[in-house]
Amino acid sequence: MKLIALIIYLLFSYSSSHANEKICGWIMDEPYKEYQEEAKDKHSSMFVVVSDGECEYGIAIGKKSEENAKKAAFKNCEKWRKENNIVGKCEPFAVDDKILWKDISFITNDEGESEYDNTADMVEYEYRTPDWYGQEEIIFPKYKGVPDDLHSLFMETLEYSYLELGEKPIAETHVIIWNEKKSNLKKVAQNWCEVNRGEDFNKECLDVGGGDNKRWFKECVASAYFSPETLKGSIEGNKCWWRGYKNEAWSVAKIVAHEYFHVHQNMKKIFFEDEKRFGIAQYKFNDDMPMWIEEGGAEYFGYYIIGKNNLADYKKIMKQTLKSFRKCAKKGIKLKDVEREEDAIKLRSKCDQGFEYDGGMWATAYLASLSGSNQKVFYDFYEDIAELELEKRAEGEIHQGWRESFRKNFNMSYDDFLIEFETFINLKSKEQLKILDKIN
Repeated sequence: MKLIALIIYLLFSYSSSHANEKICGWIMDEPYKEYQEEAKDKHSSMFVVVSDGECEYGIAIGKKSEENAKKAAFKNCEKWRKENNIVGKCEPFAVDDKILWKDISFITNDEGESEYDNTADMVEYEYRTPDWYGQEEIIFPKYKGVPDDLHSLFMETLEYSYLELGEKPIAETHVIIWNEKKSNLKKVAQNWCEVNRGEDFNKECLDVGGGDNKRWFKECVASAYFSPETLKGSIEGNKCWWRGYKNEAWSVAKIVAHEYFHVHQNMKKIFFEDEKRFGIAQYKFNDDMPMWIEEGGAEYFGYYIIGKNNLADYKKIMKQTLKSFRKCAKKGIKLKDVEREEDAIKLRSKCDQGFEYDGGMWATAYLASLSGSNQKVFYDFYEDIAELELEKRAEGEIHQGWRESFRKNFNMSYDDFLIEFETFINLKSKEQLKILDKIN
């Protein structure tokens, strides 16, 4: 027993001595960010294996003890290491929300350029202009089992959406819509991985079918993203999303517009307007924009688009969403409670849809009513983020671009807005609906 205990001790106790380790940038860009957000104040651990430019990881969150978390994370990492034939050993990378490795360097690409570097200077950016720039288009391959009239509904709604924001699509945007029972899922996965990971995506992307989740093709999928790796937008979804389009075309169209707006949001956050190029911060790239801004903004845009283009009765639908908003608000839920995804998910049982959606949508409508136009909530706020983030980084602060843009475009700080919006929440429904009449 003493020997076994010693082996376990040696396995999980030497991690803090790691120095000058290399790691794949994609792990820091997505898995570690999500892990760090969930791991605070919990017994959690993350293990990583790196070998010949390939990486895998394992995570355990909310275990009874730190040692249990390490054991579970190690086991998870080993499972993926073996499944993907990676030579090497899973090493402890983080405990709770703290990284154990020191002086991390990053695996470079074929040109010798490092991926997102957690040790880089705050104002170090990788600037790129994609080949498609100036020739933005919607790319929508047809897969078996996806009806032609559904394809037309998507394209029509996407045109409404991008024309609301400009003269052409915001970026090269790929629409990946499939029927999980009839489409060739290998082709779907290949397409998704190339769009979101690039031509040299790793084997795991295909194994899990895209989206870094083995259940990706089985769950109800409706999502969108703008990849900082490939600088391409993607909108994806399976039949669970669009199966009712014959009877409720407006509902499907709303989601299409909603997802397109996510491409717009994420693209604008890293695009430098004056320089006409994208800039990816090499130190802690991901921002911490509240979830209600992203989801509420997209939800408001979606309803606005279907209303403006006579796909549904805008005022009637907004009244329905107001009921859900008021129901959640009466339970004491506030915007502050749905800033982070994990907190918002915990509150879903108290709301019909989620306060980050309905609450965020009405908060967006309220912001639009302050200026009498959607210009700031649809465009100006997002357009200013990249430049303002760089300015704040030069002053020694990160993830402040969206806050500064909020202050600039809405003439108040984000925190002051949260207080002001409480007054709106307490109004009667008739008074709340009146803000829609102020928006031209």
